[in-house]
Amino acid sequence: MNDEHREWTPEEQKANRKKLVEALRSWEYKQGSGVLYQGGKTFSVLGVACDLAIKEGVVPDWEYSIDHNCYICDNASFLLPNKVKRWLGFKGRYGRYTMNENIMFTLGEDNDYGVPFVELAEIIESEPKDLIGKDIHDKRSFN
Repeated sequence: MNDEHREWTPEEQKANRKKLVEALRSWEYKQGSGVLYQGGKTFSVLGVACDLAIKEGVVPDWEYSIDHNCYICDNASFLLPNKVKRWLGFKGRYGRYTMNENIMFTLGEDNDYGVPFVELAEIIESEPKDLIGKDIHDKRSFN
């Protein structure tokens, strides 16, 4: 957690995504929507990613935010923090990807519309267009 500018190799990022896919298929997490973490075992797909990153020491532990009425991860309530995004090798904080003749989706919206974790795991594992890779807009402070 000490190195704010830590970079992960593509191999490390792929291994981290595999951990996420396994966690989504494990039934250890209850699926929620709207925010990363609602408390108890209820997480969004992006919240599961944050929880794994917390366990790996990538970002600080969850903090409850009265302003957001939920738990936040590295000051984020519904998007991936930049460090978690880079840890996974995702291009964007929403988990945006392209499928079906250039139709854009996001993992966060898919989650909130009720796509089950096991299906989201399949999407991540398939590495759809635009999900994985370096974001050309990544300035470490936004995106």
